[in-house]
Amino acid sequence: MTAASHSPVGPGGARTSLWLLTSLAVLWTAYFVQPIAVPFVFAVLLKFLLSPAVRAFRRRGVPIAITSLLLVVGGVVGCVAVVAVVAPAAAHWTQELPERLHRLEGKALALSQPVAAITDVTTRVGEKVDDLAAAASADSKPSEAPTVVRIEQPTWFATAFGALQRLAIELFLTVGMLFLLLLGDGMVLAKLQAGGAANAPRWLDALSAIERRMGLYVRSLLLVQTCLGITFGLFCWAWGMPSPWLWGAVAAIGNAIPFVGPLAVTALLSLVAVTTFPATGIAVVVPLAYVALHLVESTLATPCLLGRWLSLSPVAIFVTLTVMGFVWGVAGLVLAVPLLVVVRITSDYVPAMQPLQILLDGRVASIAGAEAIRLPARTSPPVLPTLPSGVRT
Repeated sequence: MTAASHSPVGPGGARTSLWLLTSLAVLWTAYFVQPIAVPFVFAVLLKFLLSPAVRAFRRRGVPIAITSLLLVVGGVVGCVAVVAVVAPAAAHWTQELPERLHRLEGKALALSQPVAAITDVTTRVGEKVDDLAAAASADSKPSEAPTVVRIEQPTWFATAFGALQRLAIELFLTVGMLFLLLLGDGMVLAKLQAGGAANAPRWLDALSAIERRMGLYVRSLLLVQTCLGITFGLFCWAWGMPSPWLWGAVAAIGNAIPFVGPLAVTALLSLVAVTTFPATGIAVVVPLAYVALHLVESTLATPCLLGRWLSLSPVAIFVTLTVMGFVWGVAGLVLAVPLLVVVRITSDYVPAMQPLQILLDGRVASIAGAEAIRLPARTSPPVLPTLPSGVRT
C-alpha cells in the first residue's frame, strides 16, 4: 500500500481547501487596504463606462490624453453640481429627521398608553426593590466615595472634519486612477496583438467581450437608476414632498443596493411622509410609489436592457452583500453586485471558473441532469487558452 493511499484528503479536497484559503486571504487583505482598494474599484467601473467615448474620439483624431482629461474634469464638475444641489437639503434633513422621529413617537404614544401604564408600575416596583437593596448594602458596608469615570468623546466638528478628509483622499485617488486607466486604454490588448502569439486572437476576443459586457452593465445600471431618481423626484415635487430632488437622489442610490437599499429607502420615506402630510392615506402614497418604481425597475427595465445572461442567484447576492458590507462598509454594499457581475462575466470565459458560474447563475436549469448552464450557441464565449511564456500582458 502506497503512502498516497493513506492521505485523508484527495485532490479535489486539496483544491477546495486551497480556494478557500485564497478567498480568506483576499478578504483579509481587502479589509486592510480599503482606502486604496475602494477608489481603485470605483475607477475601474467608471473606466468601463467611459472607454467607448475615449475610443470614439480617438478614431476622430483627438488625442487620448485630452479626451481622458475632459471626461474626468466633466465628471467631477457634474458630481460637484449634483452635490451642490442636494447638500443643503441633506444638511437640513440631518437635523430635521430626529425631531420628526420624536414627533412620530408622540403620535404613537396614544396607542401605547395601556402598555406604558404597566411599564410604569413595573419600573416603580423595580426602583423600590433597588432602594431596599441599596439600604441593606449601606448598613452592612462602610460608605465609600463613588468613582466617577469620564470618557472623552471627540466633538462633532472633529468627527465631520475627519470624515471629509478621508472622503477627499478617496475621491482624489479615484479621479487619479480613472485618468490613468483611460490614458492606458487598450494597452493590454495592444500588447497581446503585438506579441504575435497563435492564441493571442482568442485572448483578444475574450478580453474585449468581458470589457464590452461590463461596460453594458455599468451604463445600463447608471441609466436605469438615473431615470428612476428623476421620475421619483418629479413625483415628490408634484405630490408636495419637501426637498423632492433629495429624495430622488436617495431613491436612485438606495435602489442600486439589493435587499437592504429598498427597505431602508421605504422606511425613510414612510417616516418623512407620515410626519409631513396630515392624512395617512395621502402619506402612504409616497412609499408605495417608490415600491412601484422599484418593482418596475427590477422586473422590467433592467431585464430588458441586460437580458437573461446576467441573471444572478439571490443567495449569491445576499452572501456577497453581507461579506462586502462587513469588509468595506457602505462602499462594500454599493460595490458588491458590480464585483459579483465581474466574476459572473469572467466565469463565462475561464474554464476553471465554470463551477462558480453555475453557482452564481440565477436561471433555473430545465434540462434534467447535471448539465452546465451556458449562453446560447450564437453568443457562446471562446475558451481562454494558455499563452506562451514569451508573451507578457
